[in-house]
Amino acid sequence: MTDQELIYAVAVEVMGWEWSDKAKAFIVPDPDGSGWSQYIDWNPLTNANHRDMVVEHFTDQGYIVDLTYIPMTDRWECRLSEPPATQSGDWWLVANESAPTQGHAVCKAAWEAVGGE
Repeated sequence: MTDQELIYAVAVEVMGWEWSDKAKAFIVPDPDGSGWSQYIDWNPLTNANHRDMVVEHFTDQGYIVDLTYIPMTDRWECRLSEPPATQSGDWWLVANESAPTQGHAVCKAAWEAVGGE
């Protein structure tokens, strides 16, 4: 999967946004739910604020997001764990991806969490 394909997959399949060919932008709901706004050049692979939007998407749903730098491999690892159905249950690891950058690791794990390959 290319970087552009990963960005598109995360925006549409994970975040639930739409792509506008006319605007050349992702169309996303306003935070207050009053309408739509555009994020042009949204790139969670290279922009930390955009990457954090993906992380917040999961943490808002109760997931634990663990992003760790592994010096021995010079890579970032991102793990997404789903909360248990009951308080006494175990957390379920739903995604575990590593990549050279934080953004790539988060996006690859997010894509894996929604069933992407």
